[in-house]
Amino acid sequence: MPSSPIHVVFVCPAGQTPPNWAEAAPLLGWQLVPLSPAELRECATPEHDTAAVVYCEGTGCGEHNGRRPACKRTEYHCPSVEEVRAVTGDRPLIVIAEQSDPMAVTHALLHGATLTLPARLEVNELRRILQEAQTSPWLSPPFHITGGEAGEDPLPQVVGRSRPMQRVKTLVRRWADLDRPGTIPLPVLLYGETGTGKGHVARTLHQLGGHKKGRFVTVSCRAQSTEEVERALFGDPRGGRSGHRADLPTGGAIGRARGGVLFIDEILALAPATQAKLVRFLEERAHLRLSEAHEPAMDFRLIATTNDDLPRAIATGRFRADLFHRVECLTLQMPPLRERGDDIVLLARHILGQFAAEHATPPFSISAGAVHALRHYAWPGNVRELRNALIRAAMRAHTHILRATDLGLTRPAPSGETPDLAPPPPTATGRPQPIQIKSNRRVSVDFTSIDQIDIEGLRRDLIRQAMEASRGNQSEAARRLGLSRNALRYAVKKYGIVGSS
Repeated sequence: MPSSPIHVVFVCPAGQTPPNWAEAAPLLGWQLVPLSPAELRECATPEHDTAAVVYCEGTGCGEHNGRRPACKRTEYHCPSVEEVRAVTGDRPLIVIAEQSDPMAVTHALLHGATLTLPARLEVNELRRILQEAQTSPWLSPPFHITGGEAGEDPLPQVVGRSRPMQRVKTLVRRWADLDRPGTIPLPVLLYGETGTGKGHVARTLHQLGGHKKGRFVTVSCRAQSTEEVERALFGDPRGGRSGHRADLPTGGAIGRARGGVLFIDEILALAPATQAKLVRFLEERAHLRLSEAHEPAMDFRLIATTNDDLPRAIATGRFRADLFHRVECLTLQMPPLRERGDDIVLLARHILGQFAAEHATPPFSISAGAVHALRHYAWPGNVRELRNALIRAAMRAHTHILRATDLGLTRPAPSGETPDLAPPPPTATGRPQPIQIKSNRRVSVDFTSIDQIDIEGLRRDLIRQAMEASRGNQSEAARRLGLSRNALRYAVKKYGIVGSS
């Protein structure tokens, strides 16, 4: 039995806990938390340590030793198993179903239940079944329940339980602890695609680190001219011209960030002249640290981001090597959303919860179809695109349950059939292109108009276009091309096609 109780939520339409479950739970090392369906969403967020959920469908779960049922389906609102599964995520879901109705049991299993149990079980029998379920290899999804100590979240402020995000959280927590008041802060460089949450991680480092009492000052290097970026960074045009302390920048972002964090977003977008100026300033600051008059508390922590490969940019002359070595002390690669598994659903619930709280609307649920759509979309825009898609869906949904059609992540053909790859448009002379894909999925080549065909290039272009049309979904692209998924995966890797999942 674990040293601390494992929190297991018991959802009953009447908000009650059956006597047999109340007696069996301590024997299993569980602490039952009775909730009504309306309260379930609050405990099922990533910030809570709920290990599993037991759901009574309102079929007399409280009946024990001849007592009357504690709840009846007709007296309370009972959400479907599908709705409960959408809220609970990947936690084990035990459904108390009416065992005399085989269709009810089948329905519960088909819509997300990990295990179904009858309402009227003696305490010892209930305990034995639950103990066996926790070690059974036959349940799908598995019935694994662990205490909070084994899976403690190192950074609850950042939503995510996937392995890549656990690594991110561990490093961020460690780096925040290194940033103590009065010490010289180490610079941080965050890599990652646009929308992966680099800015959120930077703010979390600020909130947890030794410079949290200072400001978090942001300079975005995108969509600004060189003069605008330099003015935003240095303020005083004399900044960085000499090694004297009086001539160091006192205005701009650098001046405002003293004692806090300077966040440079997309540092690769800095112009060469601005890069040189920043290098000179960082060198002068390093020299100043050697003087007796230096005050460590006035130092700022530098956090920079990029969505490109800086070493490759150095090789092509787009980025200065001396600036790179001054900003890349602590480096972290943010994983794209498509590699984070069930984090997509956790983030979706978190975003919808924030939206409901901000706009004073009823909480939203996500249907099983919407969960499937979220999990199988490539998300090229990552968390930012997910947020926008969910807000649009919440604004146009007719109920509090978001469905796949509300998300608008798929574009079916009007006829209900998957469209063929579109044929090329006619040339300027009105004649068709020399290579066309006919409606019967055959390729037609006009050899009177073309001298030679690049078969390998044609194959590469077809795969790339199919991947784009399928939004990075390899299974869908393979179906469109008539290939196996393994063959497509090999071709994607061979040709270096990006945007695949």
